[in-house]
Amino acid sequence: MNYLVSRTTKPPLLTEGVGEVGGSVVIVKGAPHPNTALLWARWVASEEGQRVFAQAGETPVHPKVEPSEKVRPANAYMLGQEDVKEFPKYEKMWKEIFQLR
Repeated sequence: MNYLVSRTTKPPLLTEGVGEVGGSVVIVKGAPHPNTALLWARWVASEEGQRVFAQAGETPVHPKVEPSEKVRPANAYMLGQEDVKEFPKYEKMWKEIFQLR
């Protein structure tokens, strides 16, 4: 399981121990119940958890779970620490392409 952590950016809405934003599961440092948060994160990644996500209209990543809508991408790519280090470069490129501030 890959965990993406930013030490410079604080999420504006995550004040408790665990959260899911845009398909990413995070366990907040200093969570009041980190073991419970880890159990939840493992459940989300499980076949059962992915079935629940699929029923809610999310695209599951578990290979045994079919999406409710057949729009599964041909490949799924996990981001690693090296990818996270490259994020500022791609963020700058994205903002230039779409003329964002």
